Amino acid sequence: TGAGDAMAAGLHFGLLHGSSLRECADLSFLLATMVSDHIGARDGQPALNQLRLGWRAYFPGVAEPQCLEESSFNPPGSSGDGAGVVAAAEALTTGSDKRM
Repeated sequence: TGAGDAMAAGLHFGLLHGSSLRECADLSFLLATMVSDHIGARDGQPALNQLRLGWRAYFPGVAEPQCLEESSFNPPGSSGDGAGVVAAAEALTTGSDKRM
C-alpha cells in the first residue's frame, strides 16, 4: 500500500517545514492512513488540500501544523502552487529517490 513510505514522507515533510516531532508523528500517521485507504501506493497520495481536510477530520480541534500552512508551500519567488514540495513528497513515497 505504500503506508511505510508515506510515514517516512510525512516525517521528512514535517521536519523540513519546521514542525514539531509530535506534529511530524501525527502527519506521518495521517499520510499512512490516507494512502492505505486506496489500492496501490500512488492512487492514495493526497493533494495538499486533502491533507488539510484529513488533518481536520482525524484531529478535530487540533491546530494544523506549520507545515500545512499555505505559506510553507510557497517560498518567495515561487509560482505559488507548492509544486516543489509535492514533487519531493512524491519522490519519497514512490521510492524514486535513488539513494534508497
